[in-house]
Parts: sequence; C-alpha cells; structure tokens
Amino acid sequence: MNEPDFPDGFEGAGPMFAAVPLGDPWYALAARGVTTYIPESASARVESAFLDRGQAEAIADTSTGGELSRYEGLCGWNDLTAARADIERQPLAELEAG
Repeated sequence: MNEPDFPDGFEGAGPMFAAVPLGDPWYALAARGVTTYIPESASARVESAFLDRGQAEAIADTSTGGELSRYEGLCGWNDLTAARADIERQPLAELEAG
C-alpha cells in the first residue's frame, strides 16, 4: 500500500502506518493477497498486523525480542527483524574469524 500524498506546506506528524486488528479485518486483507507483518514470539504477541515492515520491526524489537511473522496473503513464515538477525549472526562471524 502506498503512503498518502500530503499537500505542500503540511506540518503535521506525517503518515501513520496502518495497523489491522487480527481476526476478520486481517483475514479480509490477507485473502486479497496483501502482505502483512505480525510481531509475535512464543511468549508474546501483538494483536495487530502491520502493512509496513519497518513499523512491525520496531514493535517486534521492543515487544517480541525481534520475532515476527510475515504473511503474503494467507501464507505465513516466521521471520526476524534486521536487528535480531544481526545479533544472531555475530557468534557465527566470531567462529568464522577464529
């Protein structure tokens, strides 16, 4: 989904990214093939899906330890935020260097 255009001289807070409640509202979007991101882990879950990956990653980094699910339509995969992926690569890089 595209961010809306703002008129010249706009001095507001800027665009807000859509959060979609899980359940029927999310399913309606997913059934149309929209890509959504849900911050979740075994111990925590946010009850909304996000259309913007950056926003979902920011929330996942603070609430689920960097874990989220990416859904392309109704098909979903476990995923990690960029920050969490970097943390997990560090020990591997140390092993390869040593």
